[in-house]
Amino acid sequence: MSPVKILQMADAIRYRTMTTEEVRETFLIDDLFRPGQIDLMYVDLDRTVIGSAVPTGKPLLLPTDDALKASYFAERRELGVLNIGGAGEVK
Repeated sequence: MSPVKILQMADAIRYRTMTTEEVRETFLIDDLFRPGQIDLMYVDLDRTVIGSAVPTGKPLLLPTDDALKASYFAERRELGVLNIGGAGEVK
């Protein structure tokens, strides 16, 4: 797994003065879904983690990251899974 990327949201005042490029840098998540990997992005808005897992024949493990300040990934958060590919299993 790649290190968790941290996305800092713009506050309501800064947002009004942002350029198009700054808005894209702040809100766009465009590098998920890499084969054989789990990629995660921590968004400081409600401590949300957005991620993807693209298995390619072998199991992928979901370790925790220092950014989460937890001993395991779902220690203080819920986990939702949406499968948009073939058959799969989550343990």
